[in-house]
Amino acid sequence: MPLNVRQEIARKVVLALGGYGLFGVELFVCGDEVIFSEVSPRPHDTGMVTLISQDLSEFALHVRAFLGLPVGGIRQYGPAASAVILPQLTSQNVTFDNVQNAVGGRFADSFIW
Repeated sequence: MPLNVRQEIARKVVLALGGYGLFGVELFVCGDEVIFSEVSPRPHDTGMVTLISQDLSEFALHVRAFLGLPVGGIRQYGPAASAVILPQLTSQNVTFDNVQNAVGGRFADSFIW
C-alpha cells in the first residue's frame, strides 16, 4: 500500500479527533488492508530517536504546535533508528555488552533509556 494512502488514513483519524500537537498514529498494513491500532496524542517513546536525528525533535514540534509557532523545514542529520530491547530475564542490575560494536561508526551515537 502506497505511503500517501497510509498518510491520508492517519490524517483523517487525527482531524476527526481535533486538537493541537503531535499525534502518533499506528497502523498495521496487511497486503492491501489497513488496520487501525492506536493514536498517541503526544510525543511517543518510539520517537525518542528524533532527539538525535534532526534539528527539531518530536518534543519541540509538539510544543511549537501548541504555541502556534512555525515549524519551517526540518533538517535530518542522517540515518537513525530506535529499537526496543526486551531482556529474557528479570534483573535489578542490567548491563549491555558490545554497544560500542553496534555504534562503531564515526558519527554513530547511542542512548539507553
